[in-house]
Amino acid sequence: MASPSRSKPSVLLVEDILSNAKRMRRLLQNQGYDVVIVRSYESALNALQNQPFQSFDPDDNKDKENHVHHAFSLVITDNEIFSDDSRTEQMEAAISIASAVRERFKSTPVIVWSTSISNNSCFSAALEKSSGSEDLSNLLRSLSLPFKS
Repeated sequence: MASPSRSKPSVLLVEDILSNAKRMRRLLQNQGYDVVIVRSYESALNALQNQPFQSFDPDDNKDKENHVHHAFSLVITDNEIFSDDSRTEQMEAAISIASAVRERFKSTPVIVWSTSISNNSCFSAALEKSSGSEDLSNLLRSLSLPFKS
């Protein structure tokens, strides 16, 4: 996976299902974003803390050790994200990711990406998984983030 271009805003996408990761990556790239994908709660937290983390390349369906430091403009997390720690419930993991973003990067929006809208106050917004590029553009606009019209 190539390191992201410094001229494009970067998005951390936390998604463990291959087809969903590919679809959202395509939607975000079409909006002009570089996309870094991680498949677990722990990898997301490491990426946010500038620690080495496992990034996921959906084109070859492999995780790779990533040592690149990113300044994420946006974080999108599945509401049912996998955790290596069996004690951490799936939605609790997504809320923990949002909390970590809030603590470290006060102004970085966190969108929960879900099959059913269940926005929690720790998230900036919610987006249904069935949403298309127009819905994503509208959401990015509402959060004052760059998007291609």
